[in-house]
Amino acid sequence: MFARQGYLWVDPAVAIVVAILMVRVGYQILRRTIPVLVDERAIPAPTILQTAQAVEGVKSAYGIRSRGGPASVRYAEVTIAVDPAANVADAHAIADAVEERLKKDLQLEEVTVHVEPC
Repeated sequence: MFARQGYLWVDPAVAIVVAILMVRVGYQILRRTIPVLVDERAIPAPTILQTAQAVEGVKSAYGIRSRGGPASVRYAEVTIAVDPAANVADAHAIADAVEERLKKDLQLEEVTVHVEPC
């Protein structure tokens, strides 16, 4: 287009600018989506561990996983060990308390708590 008017350098310069913009946009898309695709951890495990173990009745916490989803929605999964003499209702109440504490303190959308006797 510009070459017909004697500006031979304009077409390649515009093509380079367009190519740079395409690379930049591609990089931005990858930077946002790769953490979701590789299931990146949303919260450090020690933070979840400390919060879960702060609940009365929890002997230990392990098997901790967290992930972030779209729009900063975060999920966590944790296994807690409780007193083996605890009945099912007591163990369930402890798991509910852990779930609520994690949701409240760490702003989690969904928490799955598994209960094991220790």
